[in-house]
Amino acid sequence: MHTSPNCACDELNPLEPPGPRHSPQPHSRREEHSASAYSMQNFQLPAFNPVHSSLYHLARIMSEQSPTCGQIPQWIYQGNYSSEFTSHECPHTRPVKGKSGVYSRFFGKKDGPIKGYLEGKSSCFECALIVRIAEEISPGWTKRCIDTGTVRCHASRLMAPLEMAFYNPIEYCSTVQFLIRPSTDPLFDEDLYRGSPLLWPPRNVEMERHQSLAIVEDSSSPEAFARARKWLDHCLQHDKACTIPNEDFIPRRLINVGSWDGSNDPFLVELKEPAPYACLSYCWGSNTEHVLRTTTKNYQEHFEKIVFSLMPPGIQNAVSVCRGLHIRYLWIDSFCLIQDDPELWLRDAASMDLIYLNSLVTIAAQEPATCNEEFLGKQSYAGLHRQRVLLTDLTTSEGTVRVEGFLRDDFEDERMEPWRKSYSLEKRGWCFQESLLPNRRLCYNGREMMWECLCRTICECGHVLRCIQARPYGRDGAMLKRFRLKAEPKVSKLQYVVGTPRWGHLQRTKISDAERRTMLRSGEGIWRSGLPSIEHDNWRSLIADYSHRALSRREDKLRAVSGLAKVVRDTLRDESGGSDEYFAGLWRQEFVFDLAWQASPDHKSQGFQPRELNRKRADVGTPTWTWASVDSPVTYTFSEPLRSWKHKPQIQEMCSVVDIRCEREVPEDSTSAVTSGCAVLHGALIPAELVMDESLQSSGLMTSIKRYLRIGSSYDPDCMEESKSGTQGEKLTKVKAYLDLLGELKLHIRTKEASHWNKNRKEKLYCFRMFSWYAYSESIQMSASGGWENKYMGPETWFLILKGSSKTEGAFERIGIGVWDSWQSLRGPCPLFEEAEDVAVTIV
Repeated sequence: MHTSPNCACDELNPLEPPGPRHSPQPHSRREEHSASAYSMQNFQLPAFNPVHSSLYHLARIMSEQSPTCGQIPQWIYQGNYSSEFTSHECPHTRPVKGKSGVYSRFFGKKDGPIKGYLEGKSSCFECALIVRIAEEISPGWTKRCIDTGTVRCHASRLMAPLEMAFYNPIEYCSTVQFLIRPSTDPLFDEDLYRGSPLLWPPRNVEMERHQSLAIVEDSSSPEAFARARKWLDHCLQHDKACTIPNEDFIPRRLINVGSWDGSNDPFLVELKEPAPYACLSYCWGSNTEHVLRTTTKNYQEHFEKIVFSLMPPGIQNAVSVCRGLHIRYLWIDSFCLIQDDPELWLRDAASMDLIYLNSLVTIAAQEPATCNEEFLGKQSYAGLHRQRVLLTDLTTSEGTVRVEGFLRDDFEDERMEPWRKSYSLEKRGWCFQESLLPNRRLCYNGREMMWECLCRTICECGHVLRCIQARPYGRDGAMLKRFRLKAEPKVSKLQYVVGTPRWGHLQRTKISDAERRTMLRSGEGIWRSGLPSIEHDNWRSLIADYSHRALSRREDKLRAVSGLAKVVRDTLRDESGGSDEYFAGLWRQEFVFDLAWQASPDHKSQGFQPRELNRKRADVGTPTWTWASVDSPVTYTFSEPLRSWKHKPQIQEMCSVVDIRCEREVPEDSTSAVTSGCAVLHGALIPAELVMDESLQSSGLMTSIKRYLRIGSSYDPDCMEESKSGTQGEKLTKVKAYLDLLGELKLHIRTKEASHWNKNRKEKLYCFRMFSWYAYSESIQMSASGGWENKYMGPETWFLILKGSSKTEGAFERIGIGVWDSWQSLRGPCPLFEEAEDVAVTIV
């Protein structure tokens, strides 16, 4: 059996091969041992000498006609200026308070003549900089347009780049952004401009100029690996919260990436002692049936060698990144899990939460959408059309300041990108937990490299400093994993400025944000009298996000969040302090609230074509009461009263959970996917009929359809005149109903003017009451009649829409959810269940 020693010195020697090769014994496996005294917390990256790095030799573009090159030294402010400059204000600037109360900084009232900046450049650093930028983008423009040239220069957002437009009535120059390169490159400077005379904002205004790093041209270059190593090394040295939670954890199998120079091929190993390893998060893509992976046939061969040239290009890149970072081991699902043995695959995949959680770093290939293409290579943001270097000494009567920064075109798509477009990795279901579980991620997307950990997010172009991210995985992951972390994350204040995580407990509600944050930090108030718990709200928010992502196989719907559920379980406690119990994507303690999901249109999905007309029930034994039973996105909107009601709402559960049972794929794994399940609830049940309003049929978004519920079933659908006269209408109540599957009821429409009963439908429907919202004002007020009354809101009653099960006699299946809203009907209690009796119902 082949063995390869693994020790600290081996990690520091870039040329040492993984170990001598011996002829393997038949059916042997490769095992590796690491030094018993090895500490993952003390893992240090090899030192890197930047002297030969072209990252520090950038082109200095003086003009398109006469470019020159020169070495750019580390950016510093140097010169003789006194401390009084800390209150410096450009004579052409003034603070402007916007509608939101935040100060903006505008140069001039609206537009400023270039002549004023030319006159002020001898005594004002800011004027000198603006004139220098104008000459950079259009040499000679300031002289040609000295009498007519106009400058519009402002930074209207916190952390925004300085935006400038140079024009005149005859000759338009350009619109550009100016960004500072921090002296702390490749990290952002958290104290930029503290005490600096350059571009100092108006007094008492907390606003700093935007920063950018020098974007590496090729992510596969030594310069790119050097930058990534510095990010990782800084995190290892300074961020205790990002320390691996369980340093003793060892994945069942890992890939030894071979020699650093690539002379030896990778191979599978089974470690006996812990060692640092990286994980890969990527998109398998289409047409991958014949790509190399580990199977029962080549399993033993891969312990001897995995031919590097036969690996998919994306997997080859991951091996190259590990070699560049000097990380010996790599975990990839396609090679470390046996792909053609379902039983072994399920067993090994059950520990996926620990695999990603305890990785040294996870390599995230955000683009492309397939492993058959490389994710390393030329970066589009590094082109000269995107980033031009500005290096200049600004000299005034007060001293000299050296400035290094970048000029960029004002790309609107950069600002809107988080809302309009997501990377391919963000569209895949499996990659959701792979983004939240690791403490560190190194991201590649073909535009720039990004670093994300629990304490900071860094991108080369700097857009993360001013754009709210669609899902800040580092911060969201820190909230989920806080009971497993070794320290509380010290989040960079630069990231803290850019919005807040998209969590239910941080959304604006009638319960103050500060109150909810205090509850979360202290662990108190997780159980709030009359309200859903904060942590369960978070889970429902995660599921709504996850449901918009695509999966190649329907049976993976629950498997792909099993690891995430294990981590979330740490944050969920029942009233006695024990862990909550998980059932097919729902939790026992708030099972009734978790049932309140509704299938939604797919127009907000992550870049996929709408699946609205193709919804199907997942035929893999998943019970109909779970969101995982439908092949469509889902949302949870039942908590809207917390955000929209005038008075502080309370919620009253109108049913009870008697029993929940599930048959799990992996019996010993409590978060495993299920093959069957049933839930027994006790509450009010009424028979009902549904009719559909045709006015919404042509909209294409047929999930929010006005319907009428009729209590009882003794109604002749042919008696149309009675309904038209209004007699029957008095017995109907207008409600909102959301069907899980559009074609499930096969409702018929007869006229454009009115809704009618579906003729000849034999299937009976039922409504099962779950809970109601209500609210009362805190003070008694005088009514219109002169008396005194306590103002109230609601009730808003939510119920399940059920039908008889075709598979289990006496049981029901869920087909939708409905809500009775007093604002759309008569004031007072919900009339639907006035005469209902409480019964036990079994839903499968």
